[in-house]
Amino acid sequence: MQEEQQGAGQRDVVLPRRGERSTVSTTFAVREPASALAWPLVARHAELEGALAALQDRRMRGWVAAGPPGVGKTRLAEEVLGAAAKHGYRTARVTASRSSSQLPFGSVAHLLPAEARGVEDPVTVFDVVLRSVREQVSARGGSRSVVLVDDLHLLDGTSATMILRLLDEGLVFLLATVRSSEPVDEAVSALWRGDGVRRVDLGDLPRRAVQTLMHLSLRGPVDAGAADDVWETSRGNPLYVRELVLGALDSGALQQVGGAWRLVAPLSPTPRLVEVVAARLDAVPDAGRRALELLAVAEPVSLDDLLAASARPGSDPLEVMQCLEALERAGTVRSFLDGRRTTVRLAHPLYGEVLRAQLPELARRRAGLVLSGRVKAYGARRYEDPLRIATMQLDATGTADTELLVRGARLARHGYDLLRVARLARAALAQQDRLDARLLLGEALYELGEFDEAEQVLDAALDATTDDVALVRVASVRTALELTGRNRPPEALRVVQQAASRARTEPALHALRALEALVLGFAGRAADAVALADAVVGDGTPSRAAMVASWARATGLTLLGRAEIAVDAARRGFAMHEALPEVLAVYHVSVHLSAESFALQECGRLAEALEVAERGYALATRDRSPWVRTRLARMAGRAAVLAGQPRTAVRWYVEGLSVARAHGHDAARKMLLDQKALAHALLGELDEAERALAESAGIEVSAVVYPEHCLGQAWTLAGRGHLGAAHRVLEEGAARAASAGDVSSERRLLHDRARLGEAGAVADRLEELRRPDGGPLADAYALHARALRDGDPTSLAEVAASFERLGCTLLAAEAWTSVAAALRRRGSAREGARAAVTAKALVERCEGAVTPALRAVDAVVPLTRREREVASLAATGLSSKDVADRLVLSVRTVDNHLQAVYAKLGVSSRADLARALRPGGGG
Repeated sequence: MQEEQQGAGQRDVVLPRRGERSTVSTTFAVREPASALAWPLVARHAELEGALAALQDRRMRGWVAAGPPGVGKTRLAEEVLGAAAKHGYRTARVTASRSSSQLPFGSVAHLLPAEARGVEDPVTVFDVVLRSVREQVSARGGSRSVVLVDDLHLLDGTSATMILRLLDEGLVFLLATVRSSEPVDEAVSALWRGDGVRRVDLGDLPRRAVQTLMHLSLRGPVDAGAADDVWETSRGNPLYVRELVLGALDSGALQQVGGAWRLVAPLSPTPRLVEVVAARLDAVPDAGRRALELLAVAEPVSLDDLLAASARPGSDPLEVMQCLEALERAGTVRSFLDGRRTTVRLAHPLYGEVLRAQLPELARRRAGLVLSGRVKAYGARRYEDPLRIATMQLDATGTADTELLVRGARLARHGYDLLRVARLARAALAQQDRLDARLLLGEALYELGEFDEAEQVLDAALDATTDDVALVRVASVRTALELTGRNRPPEALRVVQQAASRARTEPALHALRALEALVLGFAGRAADAVALADAVVGDGTPSRAAMVASWARATGLTLLGRAEIAVDAARRGFAMHEALPEVLAVYHVSVHLSAESFALQECGRLAEALEVAERGYALATRDRSPWVRTRLARMAGRAAVLAGQPRTAVRWYVEGLSVARAHGHDAARKMLLDQKALAHALLGELDEAERALAESAGIEVSAVVYPEHCLGQAWTLAGRGHLGAAHRVLEEGAARAASAGDVSSERRLLHDRARLGEAGAVADRLEELRRPDGGPLADAYALHARALRDGDPTSLAEVAASFERLGCTLLAAEAWTSVAAALRRRGSAREGARAAVTAKALVERCEGAVTPALRAVDAVVPLTRREREVASLAATGLSSKDVADRLVLSVRTVDNHLQAVYAKLGVSSRADLARALRPGGGG
């Protein structure tokens, strides 16, 4: 997740969308120019600190960054050089090159003293340079100079020898970059041999670092799917990341959708990136080039096939083998054992992009036919072979065997490659009207957000079904389309019931009952859903039906207020799903993680809940399952709100909205907007909250919206001071929840009424809603309302401590504020001040949250600016005289201020004061 920021100096230009659906205009934040974006150092801070530590250690002579091209060696070294300059070191820079490496002192000529220029004798030059540098170091009190040599492997021998002498005398500290795959002269390698030079081997950036880099550069949230695509294509090489992002900005493929940057068209390399990659590949001999082109068309390729297909007639396969060996040493290809077969693939996805772009169309088709023919000749025994053959033949000829296309589409579905599923299934249907191909195409279209076409394909498939197995599978996808695509539970129920009327076997009816349980849960009939799901799950024997029913059961149990049991149900469903032999016509596995996160939240296990939601979101992003991503973004945001992290919640809702808008999930968009409004309202950002509510109100969906989604409206009204209207919204929402048996939502809505001043009206009902298996959060809700109603500081303090243990920081802060107010009303000013200090420390951890209950904190602890200055210094242990000297006050004035602070904070000594002012102290 990335922080939501609005970059300065942007202008919004409305651009047409490409490739994805949207119900709102898309804005593309244009920077002038795109190439001027700042690219901060990311995921290299440990290396930076290590280099600076080496610089400050007189025993160390240097620091060398090694790695392949583009990993950021020079960028990191420049950061070290800049930091050295800020620390007062004298710095110099040398850029070695192939041309300068042919000349004595060619790389350092610009640094030579005037008296050394034009001198041909190297020994004389050495003496002049040594004398000059010794004088400079002596003048600086012995502080050595720092010299950065970029591309040290290209340094000429005489320059290397001169730098070595400076290192030996301790006059300079060497910073250097080295390309790890390049041969190095003996004189140059001597510079970093030994213990005195620290070498760091830099690799590519991990996925999360790429998303962070994009976020910081683009100055706004980045969709996880877009970051994943950039990482997959660049493999984390910072140079490649930069060029891909700039190219996507220039082409319009990378746009801001719903506040987050996302890709609306495929990535393509920039001309500069093509040049960089092509330069690496152009020097490859013909035999190796043919092998690379074959890999670009259909990697991975077995070594035997690659040798046979790359060798020209009459040529020696050993020549190709030697070329491949050289390419592997250079890091251009990689080989690995796959069973008993040695397989070869390109070392980087961009190599394939560039090679394919340079390959003539007929040559590309011929390569595909050659390789697919060899795989078929060996019997296509590997699991993935049907997919590879089908794709190669379709690319080469536009057609393939129908059975092969269907098998390939099924394998692509197992790997969640939905675009390939759709392509292969369409090709199969163009040759033969097959039910399995229709099912594959319909499911892929549903997942891709093409709901109207998916409906046509699936309805035709339903009409064509003649057996119960096919009936259940098609009905499952058609139900998902209505339930999670369009959020129309009545229509989904109709699909299930019509399928049940046609089913003839008990297993089929059993599976359809599981679907019905799921639909009932979405329709707000939790009790009916759980009862039906219990019957399907039975003794817990794993099956597809039991897996679907477990999801319905977990969600329904949570809504019924039985969250502790629901956690186990969600985990059982996940385990069953993981064990399925194939994933056709089933929901994504992470739906169970969504249900688990929801249940964990209601149990008050918020850290676990957020971790589970994040894990599920990563899985759904990896597999490109958009609806589940929106659901998990909502769950992560909900957990963050309960934990008192509304700013984090906003980031999650922005992420989810970007996905929902791009894929036409209007119901999910409405729910995300409502919950985003709540987070903004808790932050006091009422204009943003009202904008979210207005957009939500404009979305017309035939949907069941859970009652707690009215929270955004209620808290926005409260923020505007309309408490009466806010209470009416919450009261009506709680009534709807009660009528539906939605205990979870009713409890939360009633508790928020208590937070907004109506504890007396809801305390008894919250007590009635407590369950033995409801979890500690439900207990805390009830106890909080009762303590607020009674104004009992002891009970309020116990509840506040409970909220702290559960990780509900905002609720704990509000409760401690209530403790402070209750104590002051009872005349216990000192104890009240102590409670207020605790509340204030908790508020500081709530990301800027502002609620009516928190507005009393500053009133309870009204320290003036001068009182805070005096208190802060005294808390460090300074005497009154020392504080007086620091602030230019009299000792008597300091003591008077301290007495006032002690009274307000309820403390009696400097030690108590230090604890009271410490974050989390005072309680």
